[in-house]
Amino acid sequence: MVKRFCPPRPPIAVVQSLAVIGGAATLWLAPPAEGAMLLVPAPGASVAALNAATGAGARLLGAGRLPGSLVVTGRREAIAGAVLAADALVVAARPVLCGKLERRA
Repeated sequence: MVKRFCPPRPPIAVVQSLAVIGGAATLWLAPPAEGAMLLVPAPGASVAALNAATGAGARLLGAGRLPGSLVVTGRREAIAGAVLAADALVVAARPVLCGKLERRA
């Protein structure tokens, strides 16, 4: 008789905890419909991401804390598709990720 190897399953509590943490992180990083957003480009794609974002109506606010990241303001609906095509992610501009944004008149 041949016995099959079945790897041990993680406890359900571990799976549930990971699902909750993943859901909370997704909500925390979800960009707003309109306002400040952080563009996190793939290595070497900063210029393409900035060009795509400004072409979609975004305004540059400054550099983010993450290497190559940019803080922009605009409408997510217009920016997200163009920036994703330029190999970059759009996430919420949280102070932890981009520092304190200063408003200019």
